[in-house]
Amino acid sequence: MPVTDQTPIGNAVGNGVATVYPFDYYVADDDDLVVQVDGVPKTLNVDYSLTGVGNEEGGQIVFTAPPASGAQISHFRDTALTRDTDYQTTGDLFANVVDFDFDRLWLALQEIFGGGKAPASTLRVPNGETVPALPRRAQRINKLLLFDSNGDPYVAAPVSGSAADVLLQLAAPDGGALVGFRQNGLLTVARTMLAKARDIKHVNDWGGDLKKALQDVAEWTTIVLDAANYDISGLYSSDFNFGAGPFVGNTKRGVRLQGANMPRVNSTGTALEGGTVIQGTLLNLAADFEAYDLGVDVGDDVCAAKYGGAYAEGFVPGCNTAYPTVQATIKGVCVDRVIALGRVPTGSSATYKHTMLFENMEDTKIGMIEAVGGYHAFVSKVINLQANSIMARGGAAGEAVIFKSDVANRCEDNQIANLRIDNWFKNGVEQKAGCLRFEAIDNVNSHITSKIKIGVCTIKNLAAGVDGIQASGTFPIVDCGIGHLNVDTATSSVAALRMGYSGADIRRFVIGSHNIVTAGRSFELGAGWVEGHIGSGSQKFTADALQPLMSFASSSYTHGVIQMTIDVAQTNTYMIQRSAGDVRIDLITFGGGALIPSTRYLSSYGGTFTINATNAVDSGTPAFGVAGIEYVPYKVKLKGAVKTLTAGSKQLFTVSPAPLVTIRRTVNSQTAAAAFVTRTLEFTGGTGVCTVLDAAVTANDFIFLDEVKYNPLTR
Repeated sequence: MPVTDQTPIGNAVGNGVATVYPFDYYVADDDDLVVQVDGVPKTLNVDYSLTGVGNEEGGQIVFTAPPASGAQISHFRDTALTRDTDYQTTGDLFANVVDFDFDRLWLALQEIFGGGKAPASTLRVPNGETVPALPRRAQRINKLLLFDSNGDPYVAAPVSGSAADVLLQLAAPDGGALVGFRQNGLLTVARTMLAKARDIKHVNDWGGDLKKALQDVAEWTTIVLDAANYDISGLYSSDFNFGAGPFVGNTKRGVRLQGANMPRVNSTGTALEGGTVIQGTLLNLAADFEAYDLGVDVGDDVCAAKYGGAYAEGFVPGCNTAYPTVQATIKGVCVDRVIALGRVPTGSSATYKHTMLFENMEDTKIGMIEAVGGYHAFVSKVINLQANSIMARGGAAGEAVIFKSDVANRCEDNQIANLRIDNWFKNGVEQKAGCLRFEAIDNVNSHITSKIKIGVCTIKNLAAGVDGIQASGTFPIVDCGIGHLNVDTATSSVAALRMGYSGADIRRFVIGSHNIVTAGRSFELGAGWVEGHIGSGSQKFTADALQPLMSFASSSYTHGVIQMTIDVAQTNTYMIQRSAGDVRIDLITFGGGALIPSTRYLSSYGGTFTINATNAVDSGTPAFGVAGIEYVPYKVKLKGAVKTLTAGSKQLFTVSPAPLVTIRRTVNSQTAAAAFVTRTLEFTGGTGVCTVLDAAVTANDFIFLDEVKYNPLTR
């Protein structure tokens, strides 16, 4: 029979009384109808029976017991997808048989498209349910599929910031706007993580040619490098002639070089090996430049092979492009695990080259870097540099490390946790290190070098004739300091720290503590040392410097506790010499087996030379007071040595507060002729004047106060 257009599915709600429920579609066989109550299939001829099977108009479902009130009754036709008829060749072709087979095909199609069954690979509702169609595509874009109180589908935008909102944005074609990325540095632009991922390229994308990559690279691109050598010599104005300008360098913002690992100096000290090695000057002139895990080689081998023996700059992540015009500072540079090797120049100014030059920069971050060789190993002309570790080895006979302001650059707010200056070897010959220099030479813009703070500074193996820490220039060095200073290097006739002699005033320079081993001097401070303090420390002198171990000619100087050990006696000079201004030293202790009676300890030619803890003693006459004083209110303890000025002079100094009564103490004395005698000191009651009672007082006698104690209120 013909198959009419029917929907072979139906639903009803039980009332707890009715047992008969109609169905209005054709069912060819009893087993083709599925009956469910609250989603649970019921069994034919047990839970229900059927009437009207085979009728086009349908029939009835008769339940054995009435479904409960509110029960959800569903029924649908589910024609088995089989064909049992076997047509025979030349056999009978009866209409009712053929009709029935064709009917089953259409019945199954009705069930697929009208409800009741669906392909197993589709998203579908349970059998027996129908749902409206989804909204059109334009209405579904970036929407959630939801269901209303009837269980029918609809779409709606997710709640902003919800998990669904996050997932939808992540699935957006541009990578989404939720997960962002911001490059290191100030004023950088936030972008999506997908956009960032597209910015990572391997040098092999340029055929392994790093020179071409640096010329073609786009902004905010990371160039990944292998552990190999990359020749970029001649890329930047023939690896630029410093000072001439303008220079050509990377001008693409956000370029990052990611090496495989930091190399090392080879056994001959002439080249880098064992990691990512960039041969030739690496010069950057753009903000947010980064470099990690690589080396820059302009050592002897590279200069000979690539530059015909000429010198080249090394690693230059920032510089001014045209002197003397001041350029915009380069911001946001980050560097970590980078080593640079430079060729040691002959000393001519034409060959002064920087192994590492950080110039005209601001907001710079350094993890760990190492500068080897060159005339200047590491130079900072940076505003706000933060570094964890800087190692400078070599630096010829000039400066290993310089903090410098000049006509076009400022150097201020540099903070370095660890700074080490040491030697290195080239072809088996020790290359001694240059000094640490603070410099301000700007005669135009009044730039000063200021706020340079170093946590731990270690200086070893200085070149002959080179003072360890120096300062120079025409403008002040202000508010600088070293937390702890280690020096084990200074040769004879040089000082571990020498400042205040080359024009620049030294203002508020502080060394927290120190440990110095030297054959020269520890501190030599000239008239330019305006204000400073050196904290407690230990000093060991290993040779006769034929000059003062510490020399002060500054107008303002303070010192903490010093423990001095002299292995070789200073036979031709004073150990501590004072020539001008005011000096306060809390405590100095002399020791060492090589001391001899003729050793001269202290000398002062002018100003006030007070060595005490609380200014309880007025140095008065002579200009040197005592080597150590412990002052508790109304109790005084003196320990040290006092030098007489002229023969016959009996008054040594004045103590305050003065004792109420006159007190006499016996002390030991060493005459200028090295004879040891006994003296009697009198502390006059009421005035506190300390006088030698003995008549035989000669010039330059030393009177030793070995813990002379008294209480001003009593005897």
